[in-house]
Amino acid sequence: MMRKLPQARDRGTFGVMIAAVALVTSAHTAAMPFLPEFAARSSEVGPGGHVRHVAALTVAFPAAALITAPIWGWASDRAGSRLLLVASVACFGSAALFFGQGGLKGLYLARFALGVAFASIITIAFAVTAASATGCVERARRFAWLTASMFFGDLIGPLLGEGSRMLGASSPLTIMAILIVPLLIGVGAVPLPHPSTREIAPAKAAGTTRSKGFVSLLLVAIVAGAGLATLHVLLLLSEQPGGLTRQAVSLTLSGCGVGMLAAQLGYSRGRRLAQHARGIIRPTLLLFVGSIVAAAYLNNTLLLSVAVFIAGWTAATLRLVTSYLVSRIDRHRMGFWLGLNQSATSLGQTAAPLVIAGFGVAGREVVLIILAAATIFLVLIGWRLTPRPRPQAPSVAATARDWAPRR
Repeated sequence: MMRKLPQARDRGTFGVMIAAVALVTSAHTAAMPFLPEFAARSSEVGPGGHVRHVAALTVAFPAAALITAPIWGWASDRAGSRLLLVASVACFGSAALFFGQGGLKGLYLARFALGVAFASIITIAFAVTAASATGCVERARRFAWLTASMFFGDLIGPLLGEGSRMLGASSPLTIMAILIVPLLIGVGAVPLPHPSTREIAPAKAAGTTRSKGFVSLLLVAIVAGAGLATLHVLLLLSEQPGGLTRQAVSLTLSGCGVGMLAAQLGYSRGRRLAQHARGIIRPTLLLFVGSIVAAAYLNNTLLLSVAVFIAGWTAATLRLVTSYLVSRIDRHRMGFWLGLNQSATSLGQTAAPLVIAGFGVAGREVVLIILAAATIFLVLIGWRLTPRPRPQAPSVAATARDWAPRR
């Protein structure tokens, strides 16, 4: 007989997932304003190589997530979550503590290791949260709060990075490395679902979403990731005489995080997302790409901040909606599908900086044209492929919370 988790312990597990997601996300935006500085002071960077290394260092983090996220999701579906989470959190703490040391090669290695840990923790956190929900509305509500924690990390990351340097630490991620200790304790203390307790459903269960439209959701995730990465790279490359200072870039990135966090408030109760998830994507996608194009050409700091805020708002909404719809494809392989969704987002975040670096001066225009074309396709043609939820048939596996005994 399956065991139902007491409500208090359920809240404890969800709280640890929120803390883990916020912490690993904050490391990404905390490090980004320092990438131009670390690349410029390396003796291995020759004349003209600065832009390429800034773009490549930006890519290293999402590239690691692109490669490993589906693997982590697949592993969590079969082997459980606790051991993978402990290993990922420990890897994250080590990479954060030594970030910026070891020259240019050490910088690339640390960025890649942080991306691997990020992919694991984010994918498993969403899978654990989806497994603990007893219905569509509760899952939507929890996903909204979990996504909010991700973008809260985006918001506080640059501030924590500046705070670490003000404390005299060589790594801008020192504060995050210290916070790993209580997080590890929390991961070891709370109960987590184990795949061996889940009931196996028929291959064509009525409670799933048709997977033939999964491709369109992946395309939306790729566009959202590419657009946000383009915005980040353009802000980083503006750190030059006559442009934005590092502190201004940090504040602007935090403004993007504010928009991302604010976007989740409208979905915090879950019902709106559960009922209207498909209809949200089209207008949000148009507004997102429009804000990215505007931010690329604005010179006024105030207007740029507004455009960045809107980009953050819409990117967060797209991330939430795609994650929610993907989690409904197959409840017994949620980790794998959510890992693929994270991999698609990371593909966009990886490809856009590479295009900018490869095309040089014209790279910005090339990326913006590709984003606009992909958006038009999704809005006018590709959206027909988006999966529609089927009515859910009640089952023990869909309603009970199955958890492994604490070890």
